[in-house]
Amino acid sequence: MNDIGIWGLGVMGQNLALNFASKGYSISVYNRTEDGEDNIVSDFMDKVDSDYSIEGFTSISEFVSSLKKDKIVLIMVKAGTILDSVIEVIVPLLSKNDIIIDGGNSDYMDTLRRLEYLSEKDIDYIGCGISGGSEGALKGPSMMPGGSFQAWDKISSMFRDISAKDKYGNPCCEWIGKDGAGHFVKTVHNGIEYAVMQIIAEVYDIQKKLLCFDNVTISDNFKNWQTDELKNYLFEITSNLLILKDKDSNYILDSILDKSSQKGTGKNTVIASFDYNIPTPLISEAVNARLISGFYSNRTQLNQFYKMGKISEINKKEVEESLYDGIYLAILFSYLNGLELIRESSLKNNWNIDLGNIIKVWKAGCIIQSDILYFLEDVVLDSNNSESLYLNQKIAKEVNARESSLRKLVVNAILSGTPVSVLSSAVSFIDSLKSLQLPANLIQIQRDFFGYHGYEKINRDGQIYHLDGEV
Repeated sequence: MNDIGIWGLGVMGQNLALNFASKGYSISVYNRTEDGEDNIVSDFMDKVDSDYSIEGFTSISEFVSSLKKDKIVLIMVKAGTILDSVIEVIVPLLSKNDIIIDGGNSDYMDTLRRLEYLSEKDIDYIGCGISGGSEGALKGPSMMPGGSFQAWDKISSMFRDISAKDKYGNPCCEWIGKDGAGHFVKTVHNGIEYAVMQIIAEVYDIQKKLLCFDNVTISDNFKNWQTDELKNYLFEITSNLLILKDKDSNYILDSILDKSSQKGTGKNTVIASFDYNIPTPLISEAVNARLISGFYSNRTQLNQFYKMGKISEINKKEVEESLYDGIYLAILFSYLNGLELIRESSLKNNWNIDLGNIIKVWKAGCIIQSDILYFLEDVVLDSNNSESLYLNQKIAKEVNARESSLRKLVVNAILSGTPVSVLSSAVSFIDSLKSLQLPANLIQIQRDFFGYHGYEKINRDGQIYHLDGEV
């Protein structure tokens, strides 16, 4: 009888199976045979190392029967209705206290719905965010489980075994919280990923257009910025991809259409930020930047219609000197945007999420792994969970030391006509956070004038006023 079953042999399912097997676990795998997937299981089994204990099945009942008591089934299929249909098929074959784990990118509210549905059938359910892509699945992913804590007790050892390990050897797999907390944190992880990727793209663009650097020089810069405080996975791959050539010795990057797509997790992060009234401007602008890139045909026409005004002189030396501190601060605030959203949503949903655990999980194995998380770990340890991370003195110190560099970077980019939507939103967000007087008072008096929404007054303890009572 096998330790765990994996339903779905896409690349993630296959590599997770190999990962489990490499750690000494016995695995059952299943994949449907419809829609051209007849040979998925047999093809996978043909390449499995003979030392691994993996059994392949095309019969659902035989697959389930092959598992040990208190069966554990990890489902790796597309989120949404497909997952619901798989659950409906497998539930009749399971017994009390068996465990279903969703390892896809499900919406956290769907996870909560499934958890409640399965609890009525005495089946435990875990929604587990998994980051790291196919390589992470094979060599050690970052894992974010949430849902049934009773189930977590049973699977924690094996999940920690296959997870990535940070530079101190600690597993990047920690219990996140109840309900859909695990999938919510994975969604926010992806939102941060959007922001950091867009920041890197904007800094690449600045170097290419303002400083006229070639691919090799830009690659060297990203490589040299891999210092202890800013070492990260995305810098590493960017440095390599910038100088990757095709068989004709041309840079592949330079031939790629500037039109980026998305699967929706960035958008879902932004929607959640609106739902919980928590600003995440860097993530929001990163999503917008992808949408704007999709206006490719319009952009090619508008390039002819919208004429550039007179370009102010750019201080190239200032730009070059500002790059490192500017990108550091923008990336730091991308993480803070996401962590603040997690902190506030946890308080409002009573998830009891430990931000320290989130940081532990993200330190390795995932797309946003970065040594900046070791700094943020100190910030979290030094903070009260009920208080905003932006108030931490360590964050204030970083802002005071680096904000002028970020501002210089943005100003020069804007003067040159180079779009820097996320970098500029970082500056505006910091300016707003430290502003004693925002113009929201004008908005409130306008709202009361046309909609009778009311407004508060300075030093009046939240009492609501209306224009008709004051004029």
